[in-house]
Amino acid sequence: MKGAQVCERCGAFDFEGLTSWVCFPCGAQNAHGQTRCGCGRERTVECAACGSEVPFAGDMCPRCRVPRFAFVAVAEARDRSEEVERRRGWARALAITFVPLALSGLALLLGAARTSGRVTGAALLGLSFAGEGYAIVEYRRSRRGLG
Repeated sequence: MKGAQVCERCGAFDFEGLTSWVCFPCGAQNAHGQTRCGCGRERTVECAACGSEVPFAGDMCPRCRVPRFAFVAVAEARDRSEEVERRRGWARALAITFVPLALSGLALLLGAARTSGRVTGAALLGLSFAGEGYAIVEYRRSRRGLG
């Protein structure tokens, strides 16, 4: 069915498994109560933990033994973990960005002959410290799990 939203894990059109579902290998739309497609393939869902196929009526993944009722929690935990890693990477990149600014400010502060150069150096150094502090706070928040 063109334009329909289909759950990528179970093929359901309503994301709850209560109406029709799509067989991914052949693309056929099947009624809710059917456990097999017209092509003969059994309706399956994707295990959120290991990605293997689990029979729709099954209680747990045959490969990793995660119970079906925990699939949503596993997917949410994986998504949260990926978000934590993304934020950690962003905090590291932010910290690295301020290093040249700090070095420039330090060089101006220590090497400038005029007062205006030293003031500019101090301002750059202060700005870089503020940026580094923010990066540290963000990194620690990510370590706590998206606090």
